[in-house]
Amino acid sequence: MKHVWSVLCSKSITDREENLISLINCIEHIKIEVDEKNKEEIKQKIKGIPVNLELVNLWFDNDIKKIRKFEVMVKIFDNKNQEIEKFSGAFVLVENMKRMRTRMKIGVLPIIKSGLYFLKISFKEEKAKDYREVAEIPLEIETNLN
Repeated sequence: MKHVWSVLCSKSITDREENLISLINCIEHIKIEVDEKNKEEIKQKIKGIPVNLELVNLWFDNDIKKIRKFEVMVKIFDNKNQEIEKFSGAFVLVENMKRMRTRMKIGVLPIIKSGLYFLKISFKEEKAKDYREVAEIPLEIETNLN
């Protein structure tokens, strides 16, 4: 199984008739500003930035004679390479299919400070022991919550 690409966007739309995907609002920078008079109250209440994001990946495998089960792991790191969050999803590439797009929704980024963050994408096939990192997406967060 090979990873082809990964994109962080606000939404993806699949045309089932043509099997095409549209990636809407590809994201590499998020700016969040809150009202100065409510800033301290908000900082104490929130654990992260609410977002509507999708991480879309394309996978490819020439061996179409079998079902391929795999797990995708996404880890979020700060600019000091400290892991701050991780999430995963299990997927199945069925027989007679070479390509598969996976979509993972993100509702909250566990971040409340400005900075450069990285989403590191890894995967492992069903019988593999270890994950293999295949992509790294930079994401710049700009906020006045600092």
